[in-house]
Amino acid sequence: MTPGAVEPGPPGSGTVEGSGTVEPGADRPGPRALAAMLQAVPGLLAALERRLRACPAWLPAVLLFVRVEIWAWQIPTDASWDLRNYHLYNPFALLNGRVWSDLAVAQMQSYLPPTLDLPVYALFRSIAAPGPLNLLMALPQAVAVVLAYLLALRLTGAREGIGRLLSAVAVLIGATGAASRPILASAMNEMIPVVLVLLALLLLLPRAAPAPSPPAGDAPSGRRVLGAGGLCGAAIGLKLTFLLPGIGIGLAALVLPLPDRVGSALIRLRMRLARSALFAAGGLAGAIATGGWWWAWLWWRTGNPLFPYYNDVFRSPLALAERHADLRFLPRETLQWLAYPWFWAWHGTQLVSELTVRDPRFLLAFLALAALVLRRILDLPAMRRGAGDPVRHVAFIAVFFTVTFVAWERMFSILRYLATLELLTGTLIAMAALAWARFPRGGQAVLAGLCVLLVLLRGFTIWPDFGRALRAEQ
Repeated sequence: MTPGAVEPGPPGSGTVEGSGTVEPGADRPGPRALAAMLQAVPGLLAALERRLRACPAWLPAVLLFVRVEIWAWQIPTDASWDLRNYHLYNPFALLNGRVWSDLAVAQMQSYLPPTLDLPVYALFRSIAAPGPLNLLMALPQAVAVVLAYLLALRLTGAREGIGRLLSAVAVLIGATGAASRPILASAMNEMIPVVLVLLALLLLLPRAAPAPSPPAGDAPSGRRVLGAGGLCGAAIGLKLTFLLPGIGIGLAALVLPLPDRVGSALIRLRMRLARSALFAAGGLAGAIATGGWWWAWLWWRTGNPLFPYYNDVFRSPLALAERHADLRFLPRETLQWLAYPWFWAWHGTQLVSELTVRDPRFLLAFLALAALVLRRILDLPAMRRGAGDPVRHVAFIAVFFTVTFVAWERMFSILRYLATLELLTGTLIAMAALAWARFPRGGQAVLAGLCVLLVLLRGFTIWPDFGRALRAEQ
């Protein structure tokens, strides 16, 4: 086993006290028992649905938040290389005036924006107990999971009962992936920008309305588009890698519905381009608000606002004229470029992470996306006649997910930079299943399938372990 990788635990030994080993098939129920169990399933599902309808609408969100915090309480404190190298040093250097006297102590990472590291530094300096420290460090991730749940409700069109539970299970599938779970309560600073991106998506995608809903009702206002751009820009200013979902949302905004159907095709095209331009303007303002101060300081001191990165463009005399990008994880051959998720879905690999990873979530999500688009194409004639649609915003989410992934694959191919998309993988699977499960109690069948998938993924995924230690050992 590769050091640092977390393998799923072995199955039980199959022994029973007083009887030695169990013969294969000895404890399997007979045909009559199986038939009785299957006959009882509809009644159990109906009872479950009645109880879910009686539950408050906010209960699944609260339970998801609490579950994330319980996970954080149960794990040791972050002791990753990134934390030891620069997440604590950078704010220390900033607060003590040592940024330019200690030359590149944390290597190139010495010059990354320290904004997100300041609260991490404060927490590690002020809280000694691992449990409370982890609870506070995990707050952004808990909020991100709740926002992903709210987004899942809008994408699946769920409004009550089984639909809410189905959306919660779908979000758990994404939240337990190899990009998100290993950075829980860590200093890797992905989740605050993820929260901002998810808020942007919620601004652009309205609440589910009873089907059929007019396309004009799904059109976001200019203020919402500007606000979504500002949120994405703020995420980019905090961490430059969030340029990826910003690009994805900016292009996906082109396919959002327009307020009305008047005007020629050229006018409608101009309106769509104007919407993306408005999103970009908000993004620029948001990025300057959160990252402008650091970029301006670097420009003043080095001649490169992103120093030392992209120095082949800015040509600062203080570093080599190179991109200084980490290219270790980019696809190596044509087949990998075309089907990269396949290569870390079935076998443990270090293709997209410093440590061994195995996770089929992105492969399943892209297969679900293909099935979803196919279902939408087949449904176009019926939708033109005013038929209802079980899932919503298919074009937007397809463009956003695909463009963001392609940009990630081209620029970084580091798995943890896909945390935003990973939170949506289970939702995509649920959307595709709901789009095809058009039969009585189809929602219950999808819920059961998602629960089984969640359990199977729990036993199959290999999560990278970036390093954790008890507080006393740090």
